[in-house]
Amino acid sequence: MSYREIKDFEYAPMKLNIEEIEDPQKVIESFFDHCSLKMYRKYISSVLKSAYADSHWTKDVPAALLRLHEHIERLIEAAFIINFNPTNIKFNESLIVNENVLTEEIIEPSLYVGRNANSSNWDFFPRYLSEKEFLNPCRVFKKFFAYKNLPAWREQVYKLIYYALISDGTDTAGVEIDYLTVYILLQKLIEASHLILVREINKTRK
Repeated sequence: MSYREIKDFEYAPMKLNIEEIEDPQKVIESFFDHCSLKMYRKYISSVLKSAYADSHWTKDVPAALLRLHEHIERLIEAAFIINFNPTNIKFNESLIVNENVLTEEIIEPSLYVGRNANSSNWDFFPRYLSEKEFLNPCRVFKKFFAYKNLPAWREQVYKLIYYALISDGTDTAGVEIDYLTVYILLQKLIEASHLILVREINKTRK
């Protein structure tokens, strides 16, 4: 991100309505209503590959990539609210499950399996989370915003989408992006959000 003064208003949610700001879990629920965890993983991988290479994104129509941009940005804003709002401390603590579950031969599927009928239990299992992050996925949000602040993440995601849609990649354009770190953190973000959906939101929305 270029070195510039960041205005206070840039830390405010720009894509969420008042109801979603008050209840960011609604954004997480909407995020996975739009697309499955399995497909989001594939989209993120293909977008980063296209942004780096001198070829444009061909996995779907361009409009699908623009919708992905909107949903990712909304999820990032929801994660920001959950991470920095003191009123969510109780919510964060409630996500910590019994550490003994990790010593079991088979981890209880209810801790990570979602509702998508076209996905298997393996499709839902987190591949990028540490043990501590699996126990409390809100740890991911802290790591996510320790790497970049909210305005910087907005700019980062915009650049990825922009260069994925044009033939020139970021390497050719001279734009520096730590692709490995960004890739892992985005995958962690969606996996942590999915665990929150499974363990908290699906229970309360029934």
